[in-house]
Amino acid sequence: MSLARAIEHLSAVETDLSEELRLLADDSAADPEIGQECLSLSLLADGRASALRSWAERYPPEPDEPGPVTRSLWKSVRVELPRRGSGTRDRSLAFLGDLRRLFLMAQECALGWLMLDRAARAARDRQLLDLVTAGRAAVARTIGWLETRIEEASPRAVLGA
Repeated sequence: MSLARAIEHLSAVETDLSEELRLLADDSAADPEIGQECLSLSLLADGRASALRSWAERYPPEPDEPGPVTRSLWKSVRVELPRRGSGTRDRSLAFLGDLRRLFLMAQECALGWLMLDRAARAARDRQLLDLVTAGRAAVARTIGWLETRIEEASPRAVLGA
């Protein structure tokens, strides 16, 4: 996979994360505070995806590279894990399932940023490394927020309390 494909893939998973955060914000089970934070995190993920798209243009793919990254061996967590929001009558369990899915999607982003970090270092591209450093920190904050929400939602969902 070329640097351009890695950037393209990370942009796509950041976009996926943004869309899923928006869906959770719109979900009636989410309280207003959670909804607001989801919208805020969604906008930040959109910004990261947009910044990555501009970098993909600087590193064009090789002419003989296969089609879009979605055909690669990597499949997004979004494709692998269905959204549970409307799949169960137990709202607290559905909410916990959605948080779990978002957490895994954010981890996928974190892995992409880690891989891009190593590639930027190998390419000695200081500007790309600056973007990657900021992206890794932002995704870490998203993961931390999701962990906290999962810790809060787990007792009620798992024990029915």
